Amino acid sequence: PTINPSQTFGGISTAIKVFSEIADALGYDRRIISTCAPVEAEAVERFSDYTLTPMGPSSNTTEWSLNDVFDRSQGRLDLRPSDVFVVTAWWTARFAFEFNDIRRASGKTPPPIIYLIQDDEPNFYGWSSKWSLAEATYKRPDETIAIINSEELFASITER
Repeated sequence: PTINPSQTFGGISTAIKVFSEIADALGYDRRIISTCAPVEAEAVERFSDYTLTPMGPSSNTTEWSLNDVFDRSQGRLDLRPSDVFVVTAWWTARFAFEFNDIRRASGKTPPPIIYLIQDDEPNFYGWSSKWSLAEATYKRPDETIAIINSEELFASITER
């Protein structure tokens, strides 16, 4: 959701570590997409190996890019055929599933989404529309590689 140091806690730090290890192991380009807050100068300094790129056609030209997509009215985020999504929250998972649905509709076979699940997020919302949206992101197992951070959380999610 964000990489700003003042808003980054254990979950995002774990996600960045997992993301980096996967990219290193498989030789992928890296694109961090920050969705929940404008990228601050401290974050740009922390990720100095990345190129801060705006939304639009330029957002997919560098091997290591940092995309600030908080203000979505500023353009669009282009997809690359090789993009693999590592997501950390239900709303980022929802975006990634929608992106892959677009790929599928155009005849492409997208790679699975890597979903780092660190909380039972639907339960944050009671019985509500947000609960339903969050829960739906757990219902696409054939399109997901789930990394669940505890046995207890795994049991809670798989019992439903």
